[in-house]
Amino acid sequence: MNQPWPPGRPYGQQQPDQPYPGQPGHGPPQRQSGVAAVVAALLFLPAAIFTFIAAFASWDGTPGSAHLFISLLGLAFSHGITGNADFAITLSTVVAPLVLVLALLLAIRLPAVRWVPAALGALCAGYYAYATIRLLDGSGGYLLLPIVALLLWLVPAFVAALPPVGRAIRTFPPQRRR
Repeated sequence: MNQPWPPGRPYGQQQPDQPYPGQPGHGPPQRQSGVAAVVAALLFLPAAIFTFIAAFASWDGTPGSAHLFISLLGLAFSHGITGNADFAITLSTVVAPLVLVLALLLAIRLPAVRWVPAALGALCAGYYAYATIRLLDGSGGYLLLPIVALLLWLVPAFVAALPPVGRAIRTFPPQRRR
């Protein structure tokens, strides 16, 4: 038999142990794009900026805008802890720059940082969910900004926990030149 292929194999079919182009295992591992990590980091910016605005608008403890004052991070617990809004203002001015630093570290794809801003964003979103439910009992007219803050914290926390962000952060070992 003068066949150019092995007997029993149709023409063009590769051997089972040889990967074809596009199949996992063909060639060196590809480095993931960092776009997902940068997008996740950028989504934390509006939440941090909103928290800064709410804290600085209520800096002296008197509400210049009742809507912004209600949206301070931790205000629902503030009167039980200190009796005034200082706790909420301090918490807001600490959380916002911390999230900005963590978002920067997430954008440069530091592997250990991915879950910290996601957990912090989930905690802030949980607080705003609690504050929204608490506001439903009393003053329903002030619900808009806590709901906006809830979404501003929930979306980046969710996105940072998605698998594409984890793949974007993972790095492969450097390739050796042959």
